[in-house]
Amino acid sequence: HFPPEELAGRLERNTRWFASHRHVMVSSQDVADDLARHYGQHANRVHVVRFAVFPERDAAPEDLSALRQRYGLPERHFLCANQFWRHKNHGLVLRALAEAGPEVPPVAFTGLEQDYRDPDHGPSVRRLAAELGLEDRARFLGFIPRADQLGLMAGAIALIQPSLSEGW
Repeated sequence: HFPPEELAGRLERNTRWFASHRHVMVSSQDVADDLARHYGQHANRVHVVRFAVFPERDAAPEDLSALRQRYGLPERHFLCANQFWRHKNHGLVLRALAEAGPEVPPVAFTGLEQDYRDPDHGPSVRRLAAELGLEDRARFLGFIPRADQLGLMAGAIALIQPSLSEGW
């Protein structure tokens, strides 16, 4: 998902980094497998530490209904809080939402909609939502304040974080 010159730079930087560090911590077995494939001789230094999120109880806003109203969300909604980078796989979420039918609550998407590697990616996600007839069920909120995002997370049915390569 990166231009060849960026991949070459990453390979060089990461090879130097592996040579000078004893351990590497990653968040999924999928990432560990990628590292073994690309940096095989260093694979024994990789440790999978699956992350978990424990938001503070007071992170939820005082008035969740006002926050939902500000962003035009119903009480029941899903939240997808990812940057709009092509490896994040927003299309999977949109196709699942379309297949699930109109009784499924909307998905609110937050994050910057620009991918420096593919300037058309953000607009293509919106086009796919329109093609699938999801104008009312896919809500694109853009880059919102962190406190608002945490509040919407606290009030969501579930968080959705798709990815083509991160193994979550």
